[in-house]
Amino acid sequence: MTFSYDLATDTGKVRFHIGDTRATEAAFTDEEIGYALSVGNVASAVISLLNRQLGELSRQPDFGSPDLRMSYANAISALKSAIAEKRRELGVYDLPSSEAVIVERSDTYGEALGEELLRLGVDPDVDRLARNTYRRFN
Repeated sequence: MTFSYDLATDTGKVRFHIGDTRATEAAFTDEEIGYALSVGNVASAVISLLNRQLGELSRQPDFGSPDLRMSYANAISALKSAIAEKRRELGVYDLPSSEAVIVERSDTYGEALGEELLRLGVDPDVDRLARNTYRRFN
């Protein structure tokens, strides 16, 4: 289990975005970040790892005594807001449908694509759909 922080690498870029930059307080190993990168790119790895942190935090039980109560609700809310902000910053958006749609810009496919999107219940505005599914950091 290793830790490295070099902004010239994808692992370093992910660490920068999730704030995991101190070896003594590392939330993730290089291997975990490497796995997240292997199934996506820097932007998707950032969101995936932040969601993992959210899941771990959500599983923490509230506890306390009659005089003192410890709740993770504020931390969970703050992390959800941070994930939403990172999604906007990195240009990571969810598809507006549960089915994956490949968007191609071509006059020969335009009409057929519009009909298929309507069949799937997705807005056939291909330009808007393409913008909503755009991912940076390929």
